[in-house]
Amino acid sequence: MATNLGELWKKGTAAPLPADLVQGGIGIDIASRKVYSKADDDTIFQVGNDKLDNINPVMNGSMTEQVTTMTDVVLEPDNGTVQTNTLDADTTFTDGLESGQSMTLVLIGGASYGLTFPIITWVGGSVPLFTATDTLVFFKVHTELFGVYIGTNVQG
Repeated sequence: MATNLGELWKKGTAAPLPADLVQGGIGIDIASRKVYSKADDDTIFQVGNDKLDNINPVMNGSMTEQVTTMTDVVLEPDNGTVQTNTLDADTTFTDGLESGQSMTLVLIGGASYGLTFPIITWVGGSVPLFTATDTLVFFKVHTELFGVYIGTNVQG
């Protein structure tokens, strides 16, 4: 039987799940290793009474990530792990990643404007030569930011 946690969230005694947990969807609280779902009446409840046995869960199937438009110059995966940015001027990007985070950036107009990045270790050894549309992946290990050039015209 599921434990109803709706009142706990209202009282602030349980860590909230993302606001975008959809009805019938599931959310996993990695810290507590518990699984939650959202009912048709927007009540959030724990699925089962046991913790996940494996703190490194295996996912079967696929995960869909929302593609967002980058609204500033911070490389920030909290704004979406797949982002697009259409340049209209020279741009200086800043680092907003924490260790263990990554993000994909589809950069449009990189050949037309000057680009400055934070200190990045580019996989392959050098800053890529940008074209009209480029796809990049950024990830951070401890304090070191890495950049990977995926290719040109790689977009959805």
